[in-house]
Parts: sequence; C-alpha cells; structure tokens
Amino acid sequence: MTLTDSTCDAFIRTATRKQQTVLVGCLVTWCRYCRRLEKTLETLKKILQEKNISNILIETLDCDKNKEAAAKLHVSNYPSFHLTTSQGLGVPNPNTNRKNWEPVDIVKFILKFDPSAIPSHLLPIETLLQVEKPSKPVKKQSRLDALSSSAPAIGIEADPSPPKLDDPSSPP
Repeated sequence: MTLTDSTCDAFIRTATRKQQTVLVGCLVTWCRYCRRLEKTLETLKKILQEKNISNILIETLDCDKNKEAAAKLHVSNYPSFHLTTSQGLGVPNPNTNRKNWEPVDIVKFILKFDPSAIPSHLLPIETLLQVEKPSKPVKKQSRLDALSSSAPAIGIEADPSPPKLDDPSSPP
C-alpha cells in the first residue's frame, strides 16, 4: 500500500495504537536514489513478512503527489524516512543522505530509535535478514561442447605425453 494525503495520518495513528513501528519512505518518482530505496524497502517488507514480523510496517509516500502528507511528515529532501516508533515517538526527516541503503542498514536505523521493534530471539540482524539466494542456474552446454562430448571416438588415440624433441645442445 502506498500512502496518500488521505490515508497517511490515519495509517500512522492506527499503527501507533497497536504499538507498531511505522517507517515511511518519502520518495519522488524522478529521483533515481528514491527508486533504488523503494526497491530496498519492498525487499525488506517481504523479508519481514516471511519472518512473521508484523510489528514493523513499511510503506512509501509519493511526495510529489501527496504534498500535504509530506509537509505533515516534515519532509525536506529526497529520499527521506519518517519513523514513528511503537511508543508513538515521531522521528521526522532523519539524515538519509546515503545513496545506497541495504535492508540491514534500515533495520539498524529502526532499532536505533525503537530497540523493541524486533524481538530479541530474532537477532542478530544479519541472521534475521539472511535470505536464501537462489542456486546458480546450470550453465547451458554450447553446441561445440555437446558435439565433442557425445561424438564417438574415431580410432585415434591421443598420446598424453608431449612429443620428444632432440636436445639442441647435443651434437648431431
């Protein structure tokens, strides 16, 4: 769900009442770092869902289309975050000048302001965020490899020893 002017306040209030932590990625479509961060937030959101962590909610806000909500969240640069802790503490516009955010960085950021956001039995963070990488696909065999491996032997045996050359230092 992408937040809008009409849904942002209610979403954050409802989550705070349920003692959930909310991280809003404040983005604009024309910013390449925003697009990169949006993909990272989507990845983190999927990981948290897979691990059944429902007390951290991650959503995005298109600040170009939702200027009212962006103003309420005190957004002044892009990309930016707005974090509301499970205790209702709002952390507006933290320093997000980094261009490459990874899921582990975002979780560390959340835990800095809301240490209870992730149950301790799911820590350390690196273990929590470990995702099995798909196995490497089997390399396709080229036509030449396929032909040479399946071609029948034609009666010529290869001599594994290198050919013997005459020693140039000895007289003829």
